[in-house]
Amino acid sequence: MSPCLNLGIIGCGRVTEMHHWPAISGLSGQLRVVAVADPDESKAGKLASVMGASCIATDVSGILRETRERLDAIAVLTPPSEHADIVEMALDAGKHVFLEKPISLTLSDADRIVTATAKHAAQVLVVGFQLRQHRLIREIAKLVREGMIGEVRLIRTFWTCSLRGRLDIPSWRNRRITGGGVLTELAVHHFDLVRHLTGLEVTEALAVSEHGEGDDEAASVTLRLSNGAIAACVFTEHGGDAQEVELIGSRGRLGCSLYRFDSLVFTPTGCVNGRAWQWTQTMKEFPRVLPVLRRGGDLVESYRQEWLAFCDAISGRGLWNATAEDGREALRVVLASQASANLGRSVPVSMAPPAPPKVPGRVEYSGNLDREAQSVEVARSSASEISAIIVTRRDFGAIRRTVGYLRQQTISTRMEIVVVCPSLGELGLTPSDSEGFHEFQVVEIGTITSIGSANAAGVRAAKSPIVVLCEDHAFPDQSWAEELVRAHRVPCVVVGPAVYNANPGTMVSWADCLIGYGPWLQPIPAMPPTHLPGHNSSYKRAILLMYGSRLEAMLEAETILHWDLSRRGGQLVLEPRARLAHTNFALWGMWTRVQFHAGRMFGATRAGSWPRWKRWIYALASPLIPMVRLSRTWTHARRLNEAHHFLPKVLPALVWGLLIDGLGQMVGYSLGVGLSREKLCEYEFERVRYITEQDRSALEKSDKP
Repeated sequence: MSPCLNLGIIGCGRVTEMHHWPAISGLSGQLRVVAVADPDESKAGKLASVMGASCIATDVSGILRETRERLDAIAVLTPPSEHADIVEMALDAGKHVFLEKPISLTLSDADRIVTATAKHAAQVLVVGFQLRQHRLIREIAKLVREGMIGEVRLIRTFWTCSLRGRLDIPSWRNRRITGGGVLTELAVHHFDLVRHLTGLEVTEALAVSEHGEGDDEAASVTLRLSNGAIAACVFTEHGGDAQEVELIGSRGRLGCSLYRFDSLVFTPTGCVNGRAWQWTQTMKEFPRVLPVLRRGGDLVESYRQEWLAFCDAISGRGLWNATAEDGREALRVVLASQASANLGRSVPVSMAPPAPPKVPGRVEYSGNLDREAQSVEVARSSASEISAIIVTRRDFGAIRRTVGYLRQQTISTRMEIVVVCPSLGELGLTPSDSEGFHEFQVVEIGTITSIGSANAAGVRAAKSPIVVLCEDHAFPDQSWAEELVRAHRVPCVVVGPAVYNANPGTMVSWADCLIGYGPWLQPIPAMPPTHLPGHNSSYKRAILLMYGSRLEAMLEAETILHWDLSRRGGQLVLEPRARLAHTNFALWGMWTRVQFHAGRMFGATRAGSWPRWKRWIYALASPLIPMVRLSRTWTHARRLNEAHHFLPKVLPALVWGLLIDGLGQMVGYSLGVGLSREKLCEYEFERVRYITEQDRSALEKSDKP
């Protein structure tokens, strides 16, 4: 029996903790972790205590310094940009290396690793393509080599995971240039399998990629192989977990799901396997794979098997078949696919770029918004400083009052106005309507059924570094825009205005104002905000664009957007000198409907990616929401001047509105958004329809020329 190998682990991330350590811990007689390193020393210490490692360091040099004599191997489980330096140091120190995929991010680093491996031929270096060790993949490889399906004509692979449902995504996984996205994280495995299972080289790649908050959140890739065969591969970071591989040849097709023990199926040409055959296959396979199922299933077992193979390769009992050269070739296909996704055409693998190409138009911010990401250079001469986005569902008459207030801004000649509407032909725009601004543009999007979608269209069309969302029933003071721009000159992501009630004549209006805008009513509380006024706040445009296809959903319920930005380190600023008069609902029946649909929209948006059990827990706890919110709203209301006179009168309306909102949230958490998005869109515009006659008269008198 070979002696137990002493292992040092570099990198203590989620993959180490959830996949590699469970596999290593089951090989106590063959592998022993004696050293752990991570830039986050507390994380390294936590994992070392679990693994029983005596040495804790922040990098590979620290491990080699402390344990060089008794260390046999190094596991490189860091982000791929760090691989080449660590591999060279480990091999130079005479240590065997287990290298997590991808081998690196650049071809030059991959070449360094291949060269170092050749230089130190006495040491073993393996690349962690653990799918090669999956039981069903091993069986497929054997059957293909034996000629069961004949000449390979087509390969189909499919992989979905739930990465985007997590809140703890490390920042480097959001950007292609740092190793994130399905083309780097997932596709590299399947590109390796295509080569491994067929024995063929990939010659050409054609890819289509979809970006959201992260780069390459979904992709479809078509590969051409050296014999003319085609591989069609689909990947996404959204949805439930699934992974399938299928090879089709001249004699039949052979495939499996990597998550089902009984899924290996061979279908000869001209035949169909029915349900009875599947039951037979299940009963046949179950006794044989029961030990694997007890250890967690085939996918978990594949990690254990790759570590066993690593130990066997070091002891001379076996030969690991995923070499540094295999890692480099898989990386080359990844780079060609990324280039193809950018260019919109196929790219020969021989012409792959040397490094991951940036996503066109992508602002290269990490998941955590550092000071630089929150800063903006605002031009003060020829370019507009801020773009005001305003939406109308019908014609310009619905927004003429608000645009008039924007024209009175002290910096109106440095502002861009972006009007989002169904149709320019029906807008009824006159030449004088667009006068007085630096720039004026109209964005046509057809029928408007979503506030978030309309505002997102305006954000994408805007040209200024700062965008502010406006409403047809909110009217800013003259210095409002200037104060917002000034506040944005410090590092921040969102700046919100102070709000006051534009129609204070009814208790319903006050209840609506307090529930919706209580934290931002003057006098402003001396504490940093957790969120800012929805549909009325200003943003760094580039940061909003980071959300990609998720921007529409995030702008539906901006409180959730603000929470997400704060979680990432974004600074929220409430600027009391940027004042805005907001017109509130004043009719009981309409306000009740709005409160319900707003609550449902909030609950559904917040719970968008939650598992079912969590949604129902929040739904069952929803009766507590009105009590919690009443306490907070009452605290905000007591700050107002003369509060002691009108608060007792507004209390019944407050309680009613919060009860209806809580009911809406309960429905949203449990049943989803329903028709609330469309209903809110209908009620949000032309607020003048939902106020009293006295309110309308007062607004007309206060209009500025």
